Amino acid sequence: MLELKLLCVGLAGFAVACLVIETAGPCAGKVFGESDANLYTRTIVELLLALYVADFVTGCIHMLLDFQTVEDDELRLHFETTVPAVEEFEKTPLFTKATERDRYLWNFHSHHEAVFPSSDSQLELFMQLFQYVRVVWPLFFMGYYYGYIPEATSRVWLVALIVGLPTQQTHFLAHARKRGLLKDYPFIEALQDYRIILHPDAHSAHHTTFNCNFCILNGWANPLMNQVARLLTHAGVLAEEPPTARNRREREEMTSKAPRPVTPDAVLVAAK
Repeated sequence: MLELKLLCVGLAGFAVACLVIETAGPCAGKVFGESDANLYTRTIVELLLALYVADFVTGCIHMLLDFQTVEDDELRLHFETTVPAVEEFEKTPLFTKATERDRYLWNFHSHHEAVFPSSDSQLELFMQLFQYVRVVWPLFFMGYYYGYIPEATSRVWLVALIVGLPTQQTHFLAHARKRGLLKDYPFIEALQDYRIILHPDAHSAHHTTFNCNFCILNGWANPLMNQVARLLTHAGVLAEEPPTARNRREREEMTSKAPRPVTPDAVLVAAK
């Protein structure tokens, strides 16, 4: 049911994005003129729109996956705080005997507890998005080629789908910098400082509340994405309490209710 609601929201968002793209292009042409020199300006506008759209799409996917719940409660409440521990746990029966959906979601959510580095290889991180892009990109290209989708919309989305592929890399680079691991890579830090790719400050709040700052390409779309998340929460599409926050709360409640071990000192106090 949640997937259906989010699909409807996604289609509505797609329609709005197409409207914005088709409006922005002609407006740029009217403002800057239609000369060859100003054609470059329109190209830059479309490229910036593509970067924004790609960032927004990463936020939508991130939000969708973050708010999915692992159905097996024992697996859902299990957590590891280091990547080696995650890799070892994923060899245990509790994980291997779970459904494919639960395994995928637990692995995805494990990043909230074992933040850095990724438990997936660089190829696996790339494929997480490529598996969607390889289906959607040809559809946009055919729509563009046969004239079913307006040209400006097609160009922006085709570029957005490509520039969005290294999203998980930009995501983990932000975590790497927060740990001081990019000091030897000033060019990457410069890209982060100019917000061309994701800066740690644009993502840190997500790992505190888990209900905001979902966008992980450059963070440009976070203000809009955060409003969308609030709207969906208010409408009841998303849960008030994100799954990771709920899992932490339930673990704390279970720990507080667990009986404390009896120590010799406790026996002496009770005897008195």
